[in-house]
Amino acid sequence: MFKAFFPRKKLLSVLVCFLFLFFVFLPATHSAPVESVISDSTTAAGPIRRHQPHEYVRPRVSRPNGDHDPIRENSNEKALNKLLNSQFNKALLQTQQNDIQDTGPHTMDMAKLPLGAGAKIKSAIHVDQIAAPTITPATMAVVEKPEAHGARQNPLIDGGLVSKGSSLKLVAGDLIIAGPVEEVTLDFNAKEYPVHARLLRMYGKTFEDKSLDYKCEKYFAELYSLDPDWSVSPHKQVYDEDQLAQMVHRARHLTTYGHCYLNHSDENRIRSYEKLIETGHQDIESRVFPYLSRKMPVFVRWTGEQVLDPPQISRYLDGALNDPDLSQISKSKLQVTDESGPALSHEYPFFLHYKNLVNGKGVVISCSDRFLNDTLALIRNLRALGTKLPVQIVHRGDLSLDSQWALVNEARKTDIYYPREQFDQLKQLVHEEFDATFPKLELWFVDVSRALTPQYASEFPNFYNKLLAYLFNSFDDIVLLDCDVVLFRKPEQLFQLSQYKRSQSVFFKDRSLNLKVNHGFIDFLKRLLPTATDNSFFGINRASYKTLGTRYFVLEYGHYMESGVVAIKRTRYWQGLFVTLYLSLIKPIHENVWGDKELFWLGQSVAGNEEYMFNDYWSAAIGTLTDPDRRAPFKSQELCSTHPGHLSSDDDRLLWINSGILTCRRTETFENDFDVYNATLGFETKQQLHEYYKSPLKIEHAIIPPDAMYWVDSFDTPREPRQGYIKQYNCAAYLWCAYDKIGGSEFPEHQGKVFRFEASDTLLFDYVGQVYLGQT
Repeated sequence: MFKAFFPRKKLLSVLVCFLFLFFVFLPATHSAPVESVISDSTTAAGPIRRHQPHEYVRPRVSRPNGDHDPIRENSNEKALNKLLNSQFNKALLQTQQNDIQDTGPHTMDMAKLPLGAGAKIKSAIHVDQIAAPTITPATMAVVEKPEAHGARQNPLIDGGLVSKGSSLKLVAGDLIIAGPVEEVTLDFNAKEYPVHARLLRMYGKTFEDKSLDYKCEKYFAELYSLDPDWSVSPHKQVYDEDQLAQMVHRARHLTTYGHCYLNHSDENRIRSYEKLIETGHQDIESRVFPYLSRKMPVFVRWTGEQVLDPPQISRYLDGALNDPDLSQISKSKLQVTDESGPALSHEYPFFLHYKNLVNGKGVVISCSDRFLNDTLALIRNLRALGTKLPVQIVHRGDLSLDSQWALVNEARKTDIYYPREQFDQLKQLVHEEFDATFPKLELWFVDVSRALTPQYASEFPNFYNKLLAYLFNSFDDIVLLDCDVVLFRKPEQLFQLSQYKRSQSVFFKDRSLNLKVNHGFIDFLKRLLPTATDNSFFGINRASYKTLGTRYFVLEYGHYMESGVVAIKRTRYWQGLFVTLYLSLIKPIHENVWGDKELFWLGQSVAGNEEYMFNDYWSAAIGTLTDPDRRAPFKSQELCSTHPGHLSSDDDRLLWINSGILTCRRTETFENDFDVYNATLGFETKQQLHEYYKSPLKIEHAIIPPDAMYWVDSFDTPREPRQGYIKQYNCAAYLWCAYDKIGGSEFPEHQGKVFRFEASDTLLFDYVGQVYLGQT
């Protein structure tokens, strides 16, 4: 009978028409678009995918306002509808079972809605009273999953958009929010900025217009509420995507704290800090700096005088004190006797207090027993140049009394070895860099062990010790030195460079090499940099082309800064010091940055301060040009050296070199080099090569090669070098050969620069090198 009334073809036609009408009209009645305020599973660049450990997350790039992703929005809408139809229909069913009728407005207690602990209203849309048998997205408040933000005592009210005292009303079967509801549209990714998103939900767009002290107080109060266990803690273990996100959040908390409470001693800002303390957040500073104890380091003068605050250094200069003779003191006076001094009260930011105490100019060196000989040589170097700056040697309890006493003797003794012949020649020439007086150094030791919390005392091995010296010295203007550098101009002259005069900082570039870092690591760094959101909320300068336009970010070349010498006025760059320290404590940095090389400028950029400046020149190869008789007739000139050197872009004068002064500091490699690499360098025996390796570097020339972004193949015979630097494998692979021309090309961009030093300068270099080595 069914077949008689509905033949098969007609039946199919009816079904097709029914399905067509169903899919055409159903969205209009049941899928009215809801404004997606926050996407918890996407970025403007697309969905977040799950990564394996050690894999980085691509940057979440903000799209311009109004640039939507329709595919992702449709996906969000489906998920939203599913959530609405499950959670709110359950809520409605429960209220109906409680004898609430559909014939008029009725109020429901929001705290009793069965949405799960921690569920929060995300957005809301007001609608007119309509008759509808079911709840549709057009009439609903949007809720978030409770696990996204943790449980709350009164989740809907505390969630943000619905203020206390508002109610949900059941009108003709529809759940309506009664009372005024502010609609907030976020133009940033809430997963990247969870606290910022929460604040906008709670206070609306007017929050951005509040005073900075008010916003700072509310930010950290809400952070405690959002994540009761928050901390800017190190992460040196294997990580996944979620842990990478946590590192980004921690960096953001740190930069926000620095901008709020480390910049100024403003009365309102301090009052904002006090309010946090009064409301039970006394541990805020220990959460921001869990590795620091809020205790001052111990400053010990060469005489044995000890202070627990940064000394007023001007009191000790120019013979202001009647200092004892070296023979009148003993090394026992250097023993730290007061290790239990009080920590500063929690009512005032400790590192703002510290910032207010730093003063004067000085040289800072990190040292342990392991590097004693290098540091002794550096002390001789400083005295040979005649520096008048005070010197502080920073350690964390790993510099013994014997080592300290040896350094005191080197800094204060009068019987100093120097090469007499060069001394007399320089004195006669009246060379401007020559000082015949060997002034005694105003030497201090800074023991930072009490400034570190016990559980993190071992978190700063090797070169990361230098970052403790970067923070825990007493000077404002500092010249921070690696203990294996050799200076050829007084350190105080760094403060006279054009870059320092303009920016109160000068950093130096590494060799121009095209060795690349992991692409995902650059993406991770981009996530750390401040954005327009940081700027609109707290006035933190967003990252600009100065950072994002560097070859480090654009070409992903992993060698940008050489950090053996850093000159900086710390109070101008104070916030970035702490970001640099934090970066040294996370594994992505350890895996992709050689030591502390890039952390000084990156720390400042992440903190929102891009005012620092670099010397214009890339590192040069320093030494003597290869004898043309030992090479084929190349167009290029060659200089092979284990020493990167740094020439001032102001006047082409040599400032300093890395890796000591020996021709090859890995002298034990001479036999292998002679036999395997045939690196005889014209010497007939291994012993001659050994003696050459142990001799001071002869400095007559320097080459800064063409930029590493250029690579030119030559088809001539002999074939010209195709890049500016070529790595060699003798001297334990520390040797690099530099060329002033690549591929035989005559194009300007393929040309480097050869520097030929004056004979008087070469004489000074030899003299300084001999004093540096000392009497052997």
